[in-house]
Amino acid sequence: MNTETDRLINGIQFINGAINSRILKDSQEYYALAVIKSLFPDDYKTLVKKETDRPDLKNIDDLYGVEVTTADSKIDNEDNRLFDIYGKDKKKKIKDKLEKHGKKISETNGIMHLSSGGGYGVEKDNQLLIHSITEKIKSAAKYASNYKFLDLVVIKNERVPSNWEDEIFSCVDAAVSQNKKMFRNIFVIYNDCCYWVDIDGQHKKLRINNRDRLKLLGRLTAEGVIKVEDEEWK
Repeated sequence: MNTETDRLINGIQFINGAINSRILKDSQEYYALAVIKSLFPDDYKTLVKKETDRPDLKNIDDLYGVEVTTADSKIDNEDNRLFDIYGKDKKKKIKDKLEKHGKKISETNGIMHLSSGGGYGVEKDNQLLIHSITEKIKSAAKYASNYKFLDLVVIKNERVPSNWEDEIFSCVDAAVSQNKKMFRNIFVIYNDCCYWVDIDGQHKKLRINNRDRLKLLGRLTAEGVIKVEDEEWK
């Protein structure tokens, strides 16, 4: 992975409004691919995104696969889309709509963030994460025997109060309690960290370096600005 290219350092010039909803899933899958390749360059060096479903990512020989999903509600996903639009044109009506949904826009070092407002409780986000994992366990059971092993990446896009992060590992444990062997590794990507639970139940928290550039790489690849054979992916 090479995140030091001009397209990723100055990539904002390639962004034109909110991402097209038709390629949002592709963008998220490329982002997941970029994160695990950057964290585990040797383990996932032959992993690619293919144009076939189930699983979302596969190694070039189809020996193993990685499923990708999100842990956000439909409302949260829509708010994230609106936030992308707001970041481009700063229209007050969009900000007002987000605030009506209980969201708060903040800015740190020139970078805007969207987060939940006051009165936050962790239970909703706990259940979203557990549901995302259990649904993938059910769907993966239909084809898991075709692969040597499967991994799972869950992306949490919405920013929530920091106390939710303390719940991530217990949510993963709860989700896999009835089927601990379906996924070899489960990675929960949230903010600039990757929460990793392996098949033996070990918990590890890893820092994602250059998270914003990896996310941009996912989007620009989905939009065709960057190709999978370009230097950013090498």
